[in-house]
Amino acid sequence: MRKLLLILGVLVLLGAAVFLAGFLLPSHRETTARVYIDAPPAAIFPRVASFKNGWQSWSAFGKSEDPGMELTFEGPDQGVGATERWHSQKMPDGQMKILTADPEHGVRYELVMPDFRIEGRVDFTRQPTTTQVVWTDAYDLGASPKQRWFGLLIDTMMAPKLQESLNELKRQVETKPAANR
Repeated sequence: MRKLLLILGVLVLLGAAVFLAGFLLPSHRETTARVYIDAPPAAIFPRVASFKNGWQSWSAFGKSEDPGMELTFEGPDQGVGATERWHSQKMPDGQMKILTADPEHGVRYELVMPDFRIEGRVDFTRQPTTTQVVWTDAYDLGASPKQRWFGLLIDTMMAPKLQESLNELKRQVETKPAANR
């Protein structure tokens, strides 16, 4: 009996230590992916500045993850104020809103879900023959130790999805007829 109590005591102490250690983990994390697209920023911008008419075609998130997801759009179709809200059975409900939009430099947006917030951006940098597109998501995990532990896995989970999305964006932009660029 004494041995069992000792084991239980050690387990409780370990659990408490893991829980408390979560408070020491960073509350902010960042994930980045990049691609070079053989097109000027103006040819890329319409797909990035519109949730309704752009993101749906190239993003590995949203309906591609949950075809039954219910989407609603508010504000303008493109640019500052464009907003997408979703309700899903497979992931938490949330919303994204474009905060800034510049055809030469990209967009900045905010994504809000119940357990965390993302400040995201898709930046364009014109190169001599291509445009570098860099997608960065900065996560605010809040004060929850559980979310901070989860934060240790975010880059491993999200970076491949960001890269997959950018690769699809590249494919779509580069295969579009040159006359329409």
